[in-house]
Amino acid sequence: MESFLGTALAGSVFCLFSGQPLIILSSTGPILIFEKLLFEFSKNNAIDYMELRLWIGIHSCLQCFVLVATDASYIIKYMTRFTEEGFSSLISFIFISDAIKKMVGAFKYYPINTDFKPDYVTTYKCECLAPDPSEFTP
Repeated sequence: MESFLGTALAGSVFCLFSGQPLIILSSTGPILIFEKLLFEFSKNNAIDYMELRLWIGIHSCLQCFVLVATDASYIIKYMTRFTEEGFSSLISFIFISDAIKKMVGAFKYYPINTDFKPDYVTTYKCECLAPDPSEFTP
C-alpha cells in the first residue's frame, strides 16, 4: 500500500513538473520482490520495516552521490543485453517458484480426495421431486 501511495504521489509531481508526463512510473518486478523479501526479513527479525526502509534509502542516496562524484557512468558500456537477460531470468524464476510454493501450500488446506471412484460419476442418480403442498400451510 505504501508503494502504491508513494508511486501515486511521485507520479503526480513528476507529471506536473517533468518534460515527459506520459512516462510509466510504477513498481517493477525486482522492486516488488525486494520489498516482499525485506518485509519478511523485518518481520522475522523484529525490526521496524519503515525504519529499515529509511536506512536503505539513505544508503542508496550515499551510493548515488559517490557514483556521481566519481563519474562512474562510464561503467554502463559494460552492461550488455546478456546482463539484462540474466536479471530477467532471475526475476522470472523467483515469481515461478513463489507461485509453485503457494500452489503446493493450497494442498494443505484442500487435500486431494483419494476415495474418489470414477464409477460414482456414471452411477449417480439425481431426481427432482415436487415439494409436498401440506408443508406450506399458513
